[in-house]
Amino acid sequence: VNGKPESVYHIKYAYSADGLDWHRDNLSCIHPLKPNEANARPTVIEERGTFKMWFCYRGNEDFRDGIDSYRIGYAEASAAQPTVWRRNDRQAGITCGPEDFDDKMQAYPAVIDVGSKRYLFYNGNGFGVNGMCCAVWND
Repeated sequence: VNGKPESVYHIKYAYSADGLDWHRDNLSCIHPLKPNEANARPTVIEERGTFKMWFCYRGNEDFRDGIDSYRIGYAEASAAQPTVWRRNDRQAGITCGPEDFDDKMQAYPAVIDVGSKRYLFYNGNGFGVNGMCCAVWND
């Protein structure tokens, strides 16, 4: 790492029957694609027996709008095996957008369904310095 050390964090699995008492078995849901990759801010929805997770990931160097900056990733797990996630970032549903908006960074996704529409809210360049982004899925 050039310069100061940066935090590296991972998304772990936890479950609860009542939303109050949580069981944490130290199981990672998303495995890094390269050394020192951090992943964070998962949002999970269940759709026909499949859990779908959007999250953000970044490298450990030059991630503040640089070459290792945040991108949105995607993974799925079956309801029958909720601790086994299959990562496929190409299915995240979004690519980098216009210059000076979200071409350098896409971070902290939140996915919600409203009626028949699915929305992805996220921060663009500079951790959202110009505001929050909203993408709508095309059917």
